[in-house]
Amino acid sequence: METYFPIPTGQQSTLARQRLIDDLSNLARDAELLLRATAGDLSENAQKAREQLNEGIERAKNTAEQFRQRGIAAAKSADLVIRDHPYESMLTALTIGAVVGFFFTRRNSSSN
Repeated sequence: METYFPIPTGQQSTLARQRLIDDLSNLARDAELLLRATAGDLSENAQKAREQLNEGIERAKNTAEQFRQRGIAAAKSADLVIRDHPYESMLTALTIGAVVGFFFTRRNSSSN
């Protein structure tokens, strides 16, 4: 069964991804510290828990690295598109800026 969550876009997406990467990195670091602290406990349950925690740490590290790699690839892709189409990129940015400026000035003039 899959659960659907809306995917954030734009700045919200960037912040969410960065927060997730930071959280995964912190989790992996904390879990490694916990493993070192419990290294002397040799009970069977502790061994199983340490193995599962080790596997979880590796998955978290891999996921964080995949997110980082995807972010780098997306940035490189955007850079290539902008370099291949510089005038279209400038025109698009100018148009977006003009539309946003129009709505802000319109909203400010209507509130006065």
